[in-house]
Formats: sequence, C-alpha cells, structure tokens
Amino acid sequence: MQVESLGVPGARLVLDECLVGGDSSDFVPNRKFYATVFKEHKMLTEHVPDSIHVHAFASRLNVIHVLIVGPSGTPFDSTPFYFTIKLPSDYPEKPPEASYSQEQLNPNLYQSGKVCTSLLGTWSGQGVETWNPSKSNLLQVLLSIQVPEPYYNEAGYESRKQQTEMADRSKRYNETATINSLEYLLKFPEKCRKVIYKDPPSDFKELVKDIVEKEWPGYCFF
Repeated sequence: MQVESLGVPGARLVLDECLVGGDSSDFVPNRKFYATVFKEHKMLTEHVPDSIHVHAFASRLNVIHVLIVGPSGTPFDSTPFYFTIKLPSDYPEKPPEASYSQEQLNPNLYQSGKVCTSLLGTWSGQGVETWNPSKSNLLQVLLSIQVPEPYYNEAGYESRKQQTEMADRSKRYNETATINSLEYLLKFPEKCRKVIYKDPPSDFKELVKDIVEKEWPGYCFF
C-alpha cells in the first residue's frame, strides 16, 4: 500500500508501507543510518532524473527497488532495467550493494547480477571515484550506472580514451551493446514477471508497461 509519495514535479521516488517477503533479521541500523537515509530520500525526490524510478519501503529502509530507463544517446536507449539496492546496517560508512538479474550489457553489469562500480567499492578507483562516507550517496550510484560509452567503464580504459584505437573499440562495443539491449527487451516480459512481479513494487508493472508502449509502439509486452 502506498502511504506517501515524496513527489515534486519530475520526482521519481515512492515510499511504500512495507516490502513483502525477505529476511531482515541481520539488519540492525544505528541512528546515523536513519538520518542518512531520510536525507537521501529527499535528495532523490528532488534531483533524480526522469529516467530513474525509485521505490523505497518504510518498514525495510535498507531495501530499495530501482527501475532505470536507458537514457537517449546511449546503447540502452529506452530499455528498462530493474535493480535492487541493499544498504548495510552501518551505511553510509560502508557502500550499498546493488544487483540486477539480466544479461551482461556493459562492463559494470555482470551476468551474476552484480553491479560493479568503484563508488560501490566493487572495483578499485581513485579520489572521487571511490565511496566516501561523508560525500557519496545513492543518487551518485544510480547516475554512475548510466553512461553513453560503457566501454570505458572497464578498469583502466578511461585514461586511454583519447587513443584512436580505443575510440574504435568503444564504437564497436556500443553497437554490440545496442543489439544486446534489443535482444534483452524481447525477453523482458518473461524476466519482468520472474523478477519484478515475484516481489513487486506496486507501481512498477504499469510503469514498465507505459514505458514500453510509449518507446516501442506496437510491441506486445503483456
């Protein structure tokens, strides 16, 4: 049941009363956790782009469901991706964990479901790339997953971006990623039912349907 919509024009965060299923017995948050999460909910409400839809739960503040629609100008244009984010009890001292259940579409998204970015502490990075408890936040994590040239997400490739050979490889990678995204979209109804509807945020079913009907007219989604 939706008990609150933390919405302003363009906002994409919904706060639900409860999350059905799941085990929270090992989750023992401290006072800083609550203060940080409430602050970040407000930040997401005010600053998240239209392509990101966030669903949080009042009874399980450590679990967040996210639907990201691939941005225009990327190989993932208009394709919906579903993520689950889990916050540790000592968040923000430790970074969140993000996972998804789809094919590997870029170097940050593993077939195992793991989301790998330096912000999450899942690969090495330097300076602002790494998780900083006093500065890093969920909005940064969500934005870090959306990039126009995912080839350079591979560790060490960003520093070689100006090389002609790397630019050619990036172009080929984008072409392959675009094809993979289209193939994934064709399989999405089945995956959506298995993943999203197994423990569904109440608004995601119609949201995904509306996105697909708008961006892919004529595609029989349900």
